[in-house]
Amino acid sequence: MVMRCSQALSVFLWLIAAGCSGGSLSAQAAQEPFNGLLEVVPEPLAAPLYEQEMLLISIRGYYPLNIVREKFEPPLFGGAGWMQLGKDKWAETLYQGQRVSGFERKMAIFPQQSGRIVIPPFLHSLTYMQGSGKRILREFRSAPVPIDVQPKPADRSGLGGGWWLPARGLTLTESWDRPPDQLEPGALAHRSVTLEARGVAPELLPPTPPMTAGGVMTFVDPEERSHELTPEGPVSRVTWHWTIRLATSTPGILEEVRIPWFDTRTREVREELIPQQRIAQAGVAADAPMEPTAFTKFSAFALPVGLLIGSAAGAFLVLPGLRLRSRAERARFARRFTPDPLIGVLRRAARAGDAAAVRMAAYSLIRRDREEGRSEPLAPDVATGLTGLDRALFAPPAKRPGIDLRAFVRDLLRARRMRSSASWGCLIRQ
Repeated sequence: MVMRCSQALSVFLWLIAAGCSGGSLSAQAAQEPFNGLLEVVPEPLAAPLYEQEMLLISIRGYYPLNIVREKFEPPLFGGAGWMQLGKDKWAETLYQGQRVSGFERKMAIFPQQSGRIVIPPFLHSLTYMQGSGKRILREFRSAPVPIDVQPKPADRSGLGGGWWLPARGLTLTESWDRPPDQLEPGALAHRSVTLEARGVAPELLPPTPPMTAGGVMTFVDPEERSHELTPEGPVSRVTWHWTIRLATSTPGILEEVRIPWFDTRTREVREELIPQQRIAQAGVAADAPMEPTAFTKFSAFALPVGLLIGSAAGAFLVLPGLRLRSRAERARFARRFTPDPLIGVLRRAARAGDAAAVRMAAYSLIRRDREEGRSEPLAPDVATGLTGLDRALFAPPAKRPGIDLRAFVRDLLRARRMRSSASWGCLIRQ
């Protein structure tokens, strides 16, 4: 009996000892120092990622305290562009029940190709101060993260050209410095359109769209591009500017411009619209009939002039031993013996003092000459006259120079005649 009591007491004492030993081991495990962790956390995706579509990632680190120096090194991305979104954040926080130094950096990734791409490891080098004053260096690397990227969808915008503008939001605003349908004769109107895209790299924003209309002169001014970084990604902006002038008293219509884009949140193709705009002089009714302009009045003479040109060319072609080299040369030959309607418009505009009509006719004449093979450089006095003409029309009022329109037309036509005379001997082949 005494022996049994002694054995029971021994077992009791052993259990007590074992319990105490186990408690000390648990406490020791809880006090083990935290080694640190660096990880890459992509945002959750509800649909496959497309080429050039933005992916937000967070690089998060949890490190032991007493950091005295740090160096963060982003890797070289293969098949993707990237952009850091703001400054790094440091804060003391809790991780697995221990107080640690928390680190976070946000970045935007833009895949440039389809297939599987890999976000390579990031390296964070930290220097710690020990109790003895000695410094030690520790390096933390994140694990690589694979990302599957789908090819961009087929162009369903109807515009062609491989359009693709993936954005999380798009807004368009426009402004005029004066009512475009209430212009004074010769007045200039300035149109500005701003396109703002969220979650888009700046280089993906489209170039300045065309802005043309019959009877309206439009000149593209330098565009303005900018972007700002937010935690939700970059916000990119482009502002397009045009200087617009009504060339005649007849109203003109600037057609609408459609800008398609892909909404990455709803996964749908959408459109932003630069609206149609009427350009007219003050006092002209919206339903006023279209009157013939200085450029189109000569169209009534197209038939008789065409018959005359055809007759002259036919008579020349039947002459023995002579022939023309090309259609352009035949037209040039015929114009030597028939009035040129475009030159008539140019001279009438100069006599009327209409600088805008002179400019339009002059550029049309130069363009036609080049299309017919007259690619010689402009004479210096003609080039200077064109520059002065542009300044007289589009420079600020205080800086507009005066210009002699008749002298400019004389110089232009004299230069054309000299070029024609120099090349006339080559026009006809014996």
